[in-house]
Amino acid sequence: MNPPVVAGAYRSLKWILGPSRSGKTQVVDHVISDYKSLETVDSDNRKIIPVLKITMQTGGSKTGLAMAILYGLSMEKFAGRTVSEKFDLAISQLKLHKVQVLIIDEIQQMTDAGRSKSFRGAADVLKELFERVPITFIFVGLPNAEELWLNNTQLANRSDRRVLFMPYDYSDPEQYKQFVSAVKGYYDFYVTAPYNIEVGRERFTRALYFLSAGRFGLVSNFMHSLQLEFLRTNQKFGINKNLLGAAAERIAVDFDLDGNPFERDISDREFSVRWEQMILKEDLTRIVGVNGRLAHHV
Repeated sequence: MNPPVVAGAYRSLKWILGPSRSGKTQVVDHVISDYKSLETVDSDNRKIIPVLKITMQTGGSKTGLAMAILYGLSMEKFAGRTVSEKFDLAISQLKLHKVQVLIIDEIQQMTDAGRSKSFRGAADVLKELFERVPITFIFVGLPNAEELWLNNTQLANRSDRRVLFMPYDYSDPEQYKQFVSAVKGYYDFYVTAPYNIEVGRERFTRALYFLSAGRFGLVSNFMHSLQLEFLRTNQKFGINKNLLGAAAERIAVDFDLDGNPFERDISDREFSVRWEQMILKEDLTRIVGVNGRLAHHV
């Protein structure tokens, strides 16, 4: 997103896709915060929202999309209307609130149990929304959301090239360097009083990569858990390995954590195993090989 897009109506359809906990939502929320200052109130005391983010809920549908828009505009009291009435109301309110960029998070929820009929129906709904509201749409979600445009040629033809928001790949020196640089900010914070973290930066960084498999959203979750553990235990002598291990246990949701990763040196082989686990669990084999390379058709 950039100021020219927000300054006036600009019909565009963009996709930001990536595995869970890769940091997509955090990035989008950060961008939205930059545009909060553009929100105003018109002469009818109606809030003008140039950039609006909504989140689809489980079992998304035409009704679900309409209600997500109305909820985002604080108009959830209209739940009792028919599907068509709610959808028409959602579209009219987007125009009245002068929304120029609509970000729909968890877009994969527009489908139902992966059925092709569901994909086609959801794609038709999104195409109708795109055609009736001449603004920029940004769809954010898991890679399986690609089925939405694969099942509607017209929607695909209206879409910009997908942006794949992928985890940092340890086998790519430049990507791992970026991961190290991003973690450094956290480490520099915790190495000072009152935290005085007792492990070195390299071990800290490698343990975080092992836990996250390169997904920085999961790194952020770890930092939140670490802060909670620090406050919960009322540590007076800083952050020790036991505290780091407890925080690691709280976020190791997609694999069995065998011991405290901050108590030993993590090998490259372990990085490779974790990467393969993540690729398979997130069903990314169609777009990313287990060696971390994007598939040729992306």
